[in-house]
Amino acid sequence: MGPDIFVCGDMSIDVWNMVETAGINAKIKVGDPENPKLTDLSKATHAWVLAETSPGKWVALETTAGYISYDDGYYWGWSFDSPRELRTYLSLIKQYNAQLKVVEREINNYNQKVAEYNSAINRYNELSNQYSRYAGRTTSNPYEIQAAMNLYSHINAQGMIVSQRVGELNQATNTLDNANRDLNNIMIQINNLFT
Repeated sequence: MGPDIFVCGDMSIDVWNMVETAGINAKIKVGDPENPKLTDLSKATHAWVLAETSPGKWVALETTAGYISYDDGYYWGWSFDSPRELRTYLSLIKQYNAQLKVVEREINNYNQKVAEYNSAINRYNELSNQYSRYAGRTTSNPYEIQAAMNLYSHINAQGMIVSQRVGELNQATNTLDNANRDLNNIMIQINNLFT
């Protein structure tokens, strides 16, 4: 949902107030007049007003351009009975857009932690494979004994790094799950406006 919806939303509130003050029933609509069968509210691009000119007969008021429209696209969309409902919706959309940025940031963080974990575990496996050349063998060669001891020390150090990366990845997973949960909760609130 782009910033234009907030501008036309404010204008629709003003026109709704004028129409209602004149004693005419009105609704605020949100949707996309150029794509009237839109089913995804998050893709809505515009807001306008419907005024009831006689019982059950409505006319669309294009509030940003200031004209009456009989275009079918203006008779589809989501309806709000009052400016308060539209303001609640617009506030939730702002929250949704902000939370979407949080989710995107956390996805990037999660992907970075996966890459760091994969790098750490690959290094651990490389060291373990090198060490396996010495495992189960007996040798009196001091160079081989020292090399095996050094590898063993590196494996232990790398194991601690892997453990740290696992912890960081678990934290990133939890943070991303929480961000997605918050985004979903906002979407539920938006959908509840229309039930």
